[in-house]
Amino acid sequence: MGWQLVVCGVMDVPLHTPLLGCHTNLPMTEEYLLDVAVYRENVHAFQKSVDRAVEARLHRAFDNQGLSRSKAPETAAKIEESAWNDRHAPWQFNQIVGWVRLYILGDSVRGESWWTTERSVRRRPTHRRIEFFGNAFELSFSDNESDAQIATAIRTELLSCVLVFPRRGVSIDLEIFDNLAPLLPWNILLTDHRATT
Repeated sequence: MGWQLVVCGVMDVPLHTPLLGCHTNLPMTEEYLLDVAVYRENVHAFQKSVDRAVEARLHRAFDNQGLSRSKAPETAAKIEESAWNDRHAPWQFNQIVGWVRLYILGDSVRGESWWTTERSVRRRPTHRRIEFFGNAFELSFSDNESDAQIATAIRTELLSCVLVFPRRGVSIDLEIFDNLAPLLPWNILLTDHRATT
């Protein structure tokens, strides 16, 4: 199973391992697949907020003073960069407020949720720590389900994870999952684990 180590960073760990937030001593292992990022808001909403902030600053610096932006492009660029930095941009990585970690467990796929400890989830946090929040879902599959059916079912559950987290409007970033899911032999992975349980 060397390809799994390269593609997914797979590791077998006992279910009762404290790091995973699991509290049972069943003689079964979880096979870690991948982490799906949860963002404070989607990239389009974030981009709009930054664009508004940039425009407001440019307006104060130039338009209110009767100055031309085109005559001071370097100043305009610095103002824009400052607005981006104040909004804790770029969106990717900087706006993550949680994770859904996927495991294979026997004939099931489990999603664990992790969430920020911040009371108020801001665009520019002063301190952000992520903690185990709970199990988001667990799906069991029979051996006659296709890889595509399994991937679709997991994707649907991942999308529904927005309801698990305490903040409305969070965005589940499915890019990595969508890139990897069609390549994974889901049925083989589940079959291997059925044989060991």
